Amino acid sequence: MATQDNPDDELIFPPLVFQEEPLQASKPPASAEEEKECALQIVRTHHPHIATQLDSIWTYPECADYLQKLIFDGSDPANLIRVGFKSEVVDAILVLAGLHKAVAR
Repeated sequence: MATQDNPDDELIFPPLVFQEEPLQASKPPASAEEEKECALQIVRTHHPHIATQLDSIWTYPECADYLQKLIFDGSDPANLIRVGFKSEVVDAILVLAGLHKAVAR
């Protein structure tokens, strides 16, 4: 089949590229404690002081208020300039909020 630009050229599709190894799905945490630690590690990577605060108040009702403030304010309380959290940190905070709600019952 010829193209309009060059009638002598054939229409050629690029070759398909196959991955040698299939993508590995990440293994879900085996327990709520592992899920908590995984989420805390994400927070700790970007905001170590928030993770330290969460560690210290985890078993107390104030933790729910702190998590809610983080979610709704969208910023680090220790940071004077509001810039928001990266999406992976927001996801981790939401996971922690859900886990804390289940623990607090």
